Amino acid sequence: MHTTLRFTGPHGATYQLGEAICVYADGTLLATLDVGLLRNGTEVDLGAVSATPMLRDDERNVGGLIFYEMCAFITERFPQVQAIRFSFTRPIAALGSAWSQAVTRVAVAECIGAVDIQVTAQDSGGYAVRGVWPYSEANVVALHAALEEHRSRYRGQPLVSGAAGPALWSGLRRLLRLEG
Repeated sequence: MHTTLRFTGPHGATYQLGEAICVYADGTLLATLDVGLLRNGTEVDLGAVSATPMLRDDERNVGGLIFYEMCAFITERFPQVQAIRFSFTRPIAALGSAWSQAVTRVAVAECIGAVDIQVTAQDSGGYAVRGVWPYSEANVVALHAALEEHRSRYRGQPLVSGAAGPALWSGLRRLLRLEG
């Protein structure tokens, strides 16, 4: 059953602003995000995402939920943060074509009040979606509404399916060949 996401610093330590954020669901590491501090710590820059196979191989897209949960986590625990910069670049097959992915990501950001949203083509054929989520009372209300809607999608089920995806089976076969 899906509970909630948990955010820690490296090695499960209590998160300190500016460190990489480790994202867990039900005790399983899903991803690690690089985090930078800007403007004397009043802005956070969410950088590269290192997704684990558990998250990469899941056929559903939980990226919006992770983004919303992370925005809520940062704003609730670090009141000095007035803006969160983000960049979505990792391809997610569950979102369809590269352009569909960009459109979905823009919608995820716009519905919580993100501004300065830019969509740029990447050499890989995908699109990067970048923007800023400024802290304001209206944006926090929009964030909590979007967060509740996304949480409701996963109630009563695991956040990630845990199904053995192609990468896991490939790794297991490789391991068995080494053992034999």
